[in-house]
Amino acid sequence: MLGWGDDEALEQVQTRRSGPLTVAVAGRPGAGSSTMAAALRTCFRLCCMTIGDTDPPPTADLLIRVIGAQVREQDRRALADVAVPTIVVAAKADVRSDPRALADAAADDLGRSVHPVSGLLASAAVGPADLVGLRAADPPAPLLRRYGLTGVAAARELLDRLPESTAREVTERLRAVSGIDALADPIRERSGPVATLRDRRLRDDLRLLAARGVARDDAERALVGFAS
Repeated sequence: MLGWGDDEALEQVQTRRSGPLTVAVAGRPGAGSSTMAAALRTCFRLCCMTIGDTDPPPTADLLIRVIGAQVREQDRRALADVAVPTIVVAAKADVRSDPRALADAAADDLGRSVHPVSGLLASAAVGPADLVGLRAADPPAPLLRRYGLTGVAAARELLDRLPESTAREVTERLRAVSGIDALADPIRERSGPVATLRDRRLRDDLRLLAARGVARDDAERALVGFAS
């Protein structure tokens, strides 16, 4: 930032304040954070980065912490002192016998809401050719790998009930079963805290620019109205 010209440096920090939401998706290895990030991109068109079991980077606006069937000590530590607005997701809901009960138990443990979601089903994209296999007496193994037992069962139930269903309608059914839509409100509810976080970052960036003599006058004018 400080290697650029004054105008470019000031523009960069101001653009960061109004840019698209940046989501960091974290979780222990094997928890399903990569699949969850793909689901968030597919369903909500969010800009997601997967960060493994690490703290969110300074550019993240929102943290999605992905946990498994049970809360682990790594999850507790990661959520104990998180500095950005956070949502906790209990992933792989399609392979849990009672994902809601497991999520409720995790919520009691963590003291915050936990949402059961199947990233696999949320990011599914059923093609017209898949319908043939889904209608077959024994669905082929590739479909079972792509959609899992729960996804194949949900797709077949829809096709049995409404045989003329299109690939798009089957995809929408899998998304409905996935639980991903339950994240829409929590994401929206964090818009206020995200805006506050961005304001704080902008204030800090402007102060740094002014202190280093980069666009000092414009940076100081932009700081007017920020709380000290």
